[in-house]
Amino acid sequence: MSKYMTPVLVLAVAILAVALFIKGGEVITAYQVVQETNQSASTLNITNQAPTVDVDSIKCYDYNNAQITQAAPLYLRGGTTANVVCNATANDVNGGETINGTTSGSSLGSIYLSGQGSGCSAAYRKCYQNASCSMLGVKNATAQYVECSYYVYYHADNTSQASNWVGNITVGDAARFGSADTTFDVGELLAVGVPGILAFGTAQPGDVLKTNKSHAVTNYGNVEIDLKLNGSSVGMDCTSAQDIPVGNIDYNCDASQASFNGTNLTTGASSAGCTGFNHVKETEDTGAITETTKNTYWGVDVPIGVSGNCQGTIWFTAILS
Repeated sequence: MSKYMTPVLVLAVAILAVALFIKGGEVITAYQVVQETNQSASTLNITNQAPTVDVDSIKCYDYNNAQITQAAPLYLRGGTTANVVCNATANDVNGGETINGTTSGSSLGSIYLSGQGSGCSAAYRKCYQNASCSMLGVKNATAQYVECSYYVYYHADNTSQASNWVGNITVGDAARFGSADTTFDVGELLAVGVPGILAFGTAQPGDVLKTNKSHAVTNYGNVEIDLKLNGSSVGMDCTSAQDIPVGNIDYNCDASQASFNGTNLTTGASSAGCTGFNHVKETEDTGAITETTKNTYWGVDVPIGVSGNCQGTIWFTAILS
């Protein structure tokens, strides 16, 4: 190296040192690095799947909270309605909270005579609809409970007259729906209704009152019926020492015989009753229940020696026609 170059090199190093170390030893760089971030949006479209009703979970219960099936039929209640409740688990892979009914906004349910179809028109004897079944809350992340309630009239068709009944529950979400069925039987109901008092009126000892006193019988069941009739062992208990024997009370079940002496009433199971009475069941399907009635006719032979007020009990029992 030339002796003339050495001072120049020393001077360059000194200038660089001054550029890097000033202000009490702080390092001042001669350049800056700028760090920037950016982002990308991620998207994924989840398709809507139809909810389903677990076919193994759908069950129906009677007014005693007993499950009804084909082996354990629904027994209706004479002259009134029987509450039936069907429930199930509804599932949706999009999330249980998305199950909010059908596309119309409500869960649908129906119970109907097989062959009518879940969309059948409401009819007392064969079809019951519930357009607003209850969603009972989320069972887990993908399921909810659903419950449908009905009030079934006493003259609904029984299984022996037709076929089995079907319980259907249909659920949906915003656009799609699914459903499931279960089956059960409706049993035969033998039931009658009669006025609380059979009033013979006023008579004298020795009077023979023909069987022209009518007493209406209402068929409160779901089959055609005949009648079994029997009285208490006393017949009619009078305030006098002597009573009216049960055999002195007569009946007819045929209107054409209403003015004649009838059959003597008896006690217990041996009573002949009204065979061939053939009292049909109620047939109304949509309007007010008319309660079809049919008359029986009664009379009494008043013995000598009775006086005062006389009271007795007569039992009307429905039997299959």
